[in-house]
Amino acid sequence: MAIGLKRQSSLDLHLEGSIGSFKVSKEKQESLEVKYFLTHVSLDLAGGGQNEKFLKQLCPVREIFDVNQQEFDEMMQRDIDDARVSKDLVPYILDSSQTGTIKFFPPIVVMCLPIKNDSNNPDDFYPEVFQGQAEGDDFSPDGYFVTRSGKFGSEVFEFKQPISDGEALSHDLARLSINTSKTRMIIVDGQHRAMALLALYRNLRDDWSDEKRRPFKSYYSEWSPEYIKEFDLDSIQLPVILCTVPTLDKEYNGDADLKKAARSIFLTLNKNAKPVTKTRNMLLDDNDLISHFMRGTLSKIKNGDERSNTALDIYCIELDQDGDKQKISNPIALSAVNHFYYMVEHLMLNTQEDVNGVSARGGRFSTRTTNEKIRPALERLDCFNLLGSDAMNTIRRDFFNNQQVELLTHTFESRYGQFIARMFQRFGVFSAHTKAAEKLRREVESHSDVHLKPMLFEGQGMIRTFEAHRENLAEKLKKDSGYFSDEVPKIESIKSKLDSTKVALEEAIDNFKEYRARNFLSALPDSQIVEGEKIKPFLRKMIDEWYSNIFTSVAFQSGIICGFFFELEKKKGFLQFDESTLSLFDQYLESIEAYLVPQSIPKLRGLISLLSGKVEGSSVDDFANISRGSADTFRSVVYPAEMQPDAWTSYKYLFCEMWEKRIDSEDVKESLSEGLVECREQIKSNLLERMKSNYIKENRLPTDESLDEDILKTLKATRTENYKLMLSYIEKSSVL
Repeated sequence: MAIGLKRQSSLDLHLEGSIGSFKVSKEKQESLEVKYFLTHVSLDLAGGGQNEKFLKQLCPVREIFDVNQQEFDEMMQRDIDDARVSKDLVPYILDSSQTGTIKFFPPIVVMCLPIKNDSNNPDDFYPEVFQGQAEGDDFSPDGYFVTRSGKFGSEVFEFKQPISDGEALSHDLARLSINTSKTRMIIVDGQHRAMALLALYRNLRDDWSDEKRRPFKSYYSEWSPEYIKEFDLDSIQLPVILCTVPTLDKEYNGDADLKKAARSIFLTLNKNAKPVTKTRNMLLDDNDLISHFMRGTLSKIKNGDERSNTALDIYCIELDQDGDKQKISNPIALSAVNHFYYMVEHLMLNTQEDVNGVSARGGRFSTRTTNEKIRPALERLDCFNLLGSDAMNTIRRDFFNNQQVELLTHTFESRYGQFIARMFQRFGVFSAHTKAAEKLRREVESHSDVHLKPMLFEGQGMIRTFEAHRENLAEKLKKDSGYFSDEVPKIESIKSKLDSTKVALEEAIDNFKEYRARNFLSALPDSQIVEGEKIKPFLRKMIDEWYSNIFTSVAFQSGIICGFFFELEKKKGFLQFDESTLSLFDQYLESIEAYLVPQSIPKLRGLISLLSGKVEGSSVDDFANISRGSADTFRSVVYPAEMQPDAWTSYKYLFCEMWEKRIDSEDVKESLSEGLVECREQIKSNLLERMKSNYIKENRLPTDESLDEDILKTLKATRTENYKLMLSYIEKSSVL
């Protein structure tokens, strides 16, 4: 068909370059053609024009989309390390050893995505894509081959390729036009390179006033316009590839969408770049059922009742853990992607054979990918009735279609996902944290230092980036740094401001921890726990340690949720979910909370003895002097080794002890009690073996020497005494 170009168009950014294509695909599923446009962007700002307009539109994801408004399946890029960009990449562009020397960069890869009418978030599909021939002109008398998304007046993009001898040309006479009001350019590779160029441009134009840009200005303040202008700016160019997937328009009926295509491009490109963290891959992986279930649960939690002061917002979840560590580093975070992935994976793939009392959970879950291995997940989600026998017998962890994953994800959310959300929203240990985070968020909203809110609530790893930048500036002040040797007063001024931000940041984090401790101890009288206007320092320190080392660990959080379902499935098999299951879960949480969130001074004494060390006195001030790591703590008795994620079974045991006396489901209680008897025998046996081993080492006896009966009798008595003391802290000493 012929496409007329005489009517009014809303395309306002016009680029020249070359056109090409490549394909992205999922294993054994359809491939999608990506139509790309290769051009460049430069610091040639003479006369403004399309190049400068392109620079203005080319923004990091953090400046385009509000991370708090994004769904988890819309997230791609890691945060920008502005400290590294300023320290390494800006000088890489402006080679300070030779004025005017420019180094080569690989292309910045950009995805052109349409936005939803009612938000600034990406849409799943382009408006309908038309292809056809347009009239020629003096430049291309034979006409143009046009690929356009959207009708005139509301276009998203348009490719124009000159026609010669009946063929559409792909060389650099091609053009790409974009409607910048309906399109966002998402950087899927090269955002650090792009930020280096953008920082130079913004310093030249003093273009940092936007609310989303302002917090990052200080990272680049040492690069003055006067210094930048010493270089041949016309020669500073970065190649850019703009990608579209024309197949994915409103008429498309397959399993893919634009967000999946963008993630596929991102993951493919980053396989050979700086490694994407394990957690980010978990969050983005479209080829893993567990990742789909996890994203659905995270979205359910994130989109919970914002009016509730116990809601778990996205800033309480660490999305990109440093170095793939299990321990959370963000002071505001309560959980992390690693935690959620582990919980979901074990809820779905765990079997009764994987758990043996308090021993660390067995099995390699990452290898459970075949249809046979994920059968427990399919049965738990009622796959046979939902999707039929063919799906039940063919779906693998990494092979499924769009309809299948949508139905299974929805079922997971309505069954298991709601329990994970309920745990974070209702369990007192966690709500004490989330309430404190929300209070701090409201305070920093109006803080005069614009750096605080992004570091604490908007980015992942931004505190690390901030610290690295302060260190970079300190290094520049210590040594002769070329250009910077003449700018010492300016750099000192910048660093002084950042030092003030550091003080404000530390104060904000301390306030958060104080709010959290007050929430945690809210049932206790201030006269007992407050000194001056704050929680007594030794109590604050202990509570901070519990959150850092216990409450925010994978093992603790998995022990709660996986332990509950393990016990129910042990008695009832795969569950039929109804209100009675929710009611039982609430009772379970309340039973644990009764011992972990102290409601009286004696309960606080018991909690300290259970988690930290034996308390001798009965007044709160006596609690400052404890026998840390005493032989009667939970860790000393049950699991003294490092509490890795697979040790969640030890916490499961503790929670079941807390639950046993309060449970009102007789059939579950019977099964629970039988399991506890087995666990207690296992704990007694393990504890005695450790005590015997320690005795032999302390007395330098041969390792194969048998201990005489009197010594063995003494060790057994001490073992029983320590175990009984531990159980007394949760009012269960009579069970031994």
